[in-house]
Amino acid sequence: MPSDPIGIAVDLVMTDRALLDGDAEPARFVGRGLPPVPVPAAVARRLVAAPRTARVWVRRLFTQPGTGRLVGMDSRARLFPEAARRFLVVRDQSCRTPWCDAPIRHHDHVQGHADGGATAVRNGQGLCEACNYIKAEPGWSDRSGPSDSIERRTPTGHVHAGDPPALPRSDPWPAAGPAQARRGDSRSKPVGNLRIWKDTSAATRHMPAAPNQATVYEPDWSRISPATDDAMAAPS
Repeated sequence: MPSDPIGIAVDLVMTDRALLDGDAEPARFVGRGLPPVPVPAAVARRLVAAPRTARVWVRRLFTQPGTGRLVGMDSRARLFPEAARRFLVVRDQSCRTPWCDAPIRHHDHVQGHADGGATAVRNGQGLCEACNYIKAEPGWSDRSGPSDSIERRTPTGHVHAGDPPALPRSDPWPAAGPAQARRGDSRSKPVGNLRIWKDTSAATRHMPAAPNQATVYEPDWSRISPATDDAMAAPS
């Protein structure tokens, strides 16, 4: 019994003029664990214009004027990538329909993909299955507002606006005085059954916890270099 074909994705990078204006600047195959491979512009155009043999998505790459360094990218693909789906779930937490709090099942375009809506988190929302299907019915529409708010218009003409739920927030750690910084003193505060210590010394010292109380160490974030901070924040 024949098996289903296995799809592969190939990244082909070319300039807009090579794609649309007949420019001869070679394109490149990139990624997939291989060094960049140059491709003649004419061949690259034929590859892009071959929808019968392959599905083609065009992603615009935004470069810095003068240097040509890559600074951004969008996508014409319909499905949100995994990182964007995780972002929408964390941001929205439950269905974004103002009167619904069901679990998120669909990652939806606020402005429909068929209407030119971008596949990007700024145009995305988490919806339950029922609300996503209802939104596709005549008379329903969504529109993005400021600060990630979304306005939903119903067939009766009513408009319901809603913001994403607030994420947990804490007061900032108090700044250490000069004397404390020189002594390397640590400060602590109880949080439930935790005692959190703010360490201001180069090395974390052991601080005893109260009975039945765990200890969590909070590093001195000012000692983390930007490069280390970026590495910690980068998705795995």
